[in-house]
Amino acid sequence: MVVIKDRNIDDIVDFRIGSVDHRAREWLRKNTLRIAERVYVNLFQNIAFGQQLSERYADSLEIKLKNRYSLQGKPLMLKFTVNYFDQETGKVPLGEFFEYGTRRHFIAPVKAKALRWNVGSSATQSQTTTSRFGSGSAGENVYAFSKGHFVSGIKPRRVLYWTLKRGNKKFTNTLARELKKFLKTTSMEIGI
Repeated sequence: MVVIKDRNIDDIVDFRIGSVDHRAREWLRKNTLRIAERVYVNLFQNIAFGQQLSERYADSLEIKLKNRYSLQGKPLMLKFTVNYFDQETGKVPLGEFFEYGTRRHFIAPVKAKALRWNVGSSATQSQTTTSRFGSGSAGENVYAFSKGHFVSGIKPRRVLYWTLKRGNKKFTNTLARELKKFLKTTSMEIGI
């Protein structure tokens, strides 16, 4: 026995056209983060290296899709975080300091009796107070010590600000171009 069913072509076209919004939203949900990482992370690294910041800082940008599983109709949101803290305690937000800068402030040792930092080698130092702490032989490190002192602060680098400012147009264009390409490859001849 042969079963013959009538099929209304208009229903197929209407269904395919009606699914465009859903297909586009699903594609955006799955691909927005990938495109954002490709565009923004590369730009962030270039700006950070241009300002002589460390490789660890340049690799500290994290991008997350804030509301990946939200209800349909809500806009997708990207969250940018510079996850850059001191290596010793992991609590000092160096990323914020480099982004916004700091004022002149006093620093003092917390656990030790004095602060110590390397000021070069004795081979390159003239005879100063700090170089007397070294042993005097050529090539050895020379250290300075302090029980506390004022530092001038960090000038704001605004790496994330410039990344977003320069990257937004490129990100938007890349996202739109790739979405358009996806919709074109998934379209049918009788409907979108």
